[in-house]
Amino acid sequence: MTKRYIQVVIALLISLASANAQGYYPLQVGNIWQFIDDPMHPYLQTESIIADTVLGNGHTYAVYSGQFFYPARFIRQIGTKVVYFNSADSTDNTFLDFAASEGDTISGHSNTHWIALGKKSYNSYYQQNQWSFGYGYGNLEDGGWTIVDSLGLYSVAMEPGIVWNLTGVRIDGLVRYGSITSVSDQQSAVPKSIVIYQNYPNPFNPTTNIQFFLPTRSYVSMRIFDLLGRQVADIYEGSLNSGFHSCSWNAVNVNSGVYFCHLQAGVFIGDRKLILLK
Repeated sequence: MTKRYIQVVIALLISLASANAQGYYPLQVGNIWQFIDDPMHPYLQTESIIADTVLGNGHTYAVYSGQFFYPARFIRQIGTKVVYFNSADSTDNTFLDFAASEGDTISGHSNTHWIALGKKSYNSYYQQNQWSFGYGYGNLEDGGWTIVDSLGLYSVAMEPGIVWNLTGVRIDGLVRYGSITSVSDQQSAVPKSIVIYQNYPNPFNPTTNIQFFLPTRSYVSMRIFDLLGRQVADIYEGSLNSGFHSCSWNAVNVNSGVYFCHLQAGVFIGDRKLILLK
């Protein structure tokens, strides 16, 4: 075997490895994942890539529609990492790292929100590698994601003990597993009106996140009220550009209970029920 031939083979292997690294999580527009939390209560949760967009830092991101990957509304792959757009400073934050070792912290640290790789394994059904990432706050693990190479999200563990399992996935126009129930127009396109999404996680302790979408620049106020209508927190007030936005509420000094997040943007008023469990 000549030296030149060996160099060509090595170059080809490096190229294939690089291509595989880009395929860890498929982010093509139109890809859809559907999940169910309990066969006895067949409620489908649909997660999808609904668009591509270029944001203020000049990078192109896949627009992720769903609640399982907060705060990754805008995501892209860089080598073996999946990163999300941080609207606070227009930078990329690492969300998933498929080259990490078991036990490595991917983002955050012990006294704040964190993501860590818990386990690497092999999915015999798909004959692909899979990774189990956990997330939490402080010393508590709130949940986690299991991801199969080139397939994407396989299962989601959510507090308190709720597990969503994959029932169907469509990648590049082909159904790779199960079946896909038709997706509504609202899920298959970028929203045309103001939307406030369900907070995540919910129930939560002590921090939760609320996302919303503005089709145009708007003056926004977001406040938290208890069941008696008393305001317990002032989350945000001010003008925001069009696009997806997120706010967080740290309820460390608030008692367990049911609360309402009240969003007002122009003439729009929307509410979401939040459940705080301590």
